[in-house]
Amino acid sequence: MRKQQDRDNCPYFDKPMKDCYCAVFNSFTIPLIVRYCFNDYEECPHYKQVVLMSSKQKVPKE
Repeated sequence: MRKQQDRDNCPYFDKPMKDCYCAVFNSFTIPLIVRYCFNDYEECPHYKQVVLMSSKQKVPKE
């Protein structure tokens, strides 16, 4: 059951980046945390940016 839970949560939830919604809990971020950090983390703008940046780093330079 732990593996299923891990897949539903953002991989950065336990150690958030400084821009992550879950880095700061307040009335503004709580709805965003519920949406992006648990179920739709692949749609999170911060997560997408990290994925985009890491995919650019893996592209070999010519």
